[in-house]
Amino acid sequence: MILGHKNLIADFKKMADGMLFGHGYIFFGSEGVGKFLIARAIANYLETKNFGWPEGTLSDALIIEPDEKNSIGIDRAREISGYLYQKPIISKYRTVIINDAEALTPEAQNSLLKISEEPPAAGLLILVARDPELLRGTLVSRFNKLFFSNISIKEIVGWLVEEHKISPVKAEGLARESFGRPGLALKLYKDEDYKELLEEAKKFLKLRDSEQKDFLKNLTSEVAFNLEGFLDAVAVNIALSEKRSPALWHRTLQLKKEASYFNLNPRVQLQALFGIER
Repeated sequence: MILGHKNLIADFKKMADGMLFGHGYIFFGSEGVGKFLIARAIANYLETKNFGWPEGTLSDALIIEPDEKNSIGIDRAREISGYLYQKPIISKYRTVIINDAEALTPEAQNSLLKISEEPPAAGLLILVARDPELLRGTLVSRFNKLFFSNISIKEIVGWLVEEHKISPVKAEGLARESFGRPGLALKLYKDEDYKELLEEAKKFLKLRDSEQKDFLKNLTSEVAFNLEGFLDAVAVNIALSEKRSPALWHRTLQLKKEASYFNLNPRVQLQALFGIER
């Protein structure tokens, strides 16, 4: 079930039926609002006329996602090039969807730039990203950009109750905590690791400066520590707090954005964000 984005979906169907797609698009917006879901639905519709998540493997669609190092390198970009320039088997297009496109290395982005300069006649390339600014400007300028807004609380509540059999009261709470992101609402319900991360962030925000410093030292020393994930959990807790700090919330999201693009020292950046003396 796809929530929201009704106008976009109607436009995509018209474009598919009339073969009106351009060579490439960047779907951007908050995490968990359905960008990747709709990209997959477009590829499915082009082959089956069903606008929804594919039930099986599609003949003319290739999905690219980051590897275990959260990277999409030049080899995958070359694979994309070889795939797009082949003729479709069933669909009118050969579709490539790159999820978490922020993970594309500079070399991979340069390779995609060459594709966009000489696009294949029946090739459709969709980059799914949080923010186009996390990609190279020269590449972004070659793609059509489509913003995906957050979903209404009412729609998310209905979806959680009907599709996932969650009680209305619980669904209401999850929907509000997700701030219009159904993917996050479900994550808050099912993902135990993420719930634990939220608790860690909540605990951190309640500590005093000296305690925060020791907390961060221990937390960031863990091999599996993910700066972006922790910042997201911090931002959620700030937004839910009775003593909200819009300025800190915005700075947290800005740092999260920078962390997805630059190789930052987690402890140093978090100490600077919260004004903790080194």
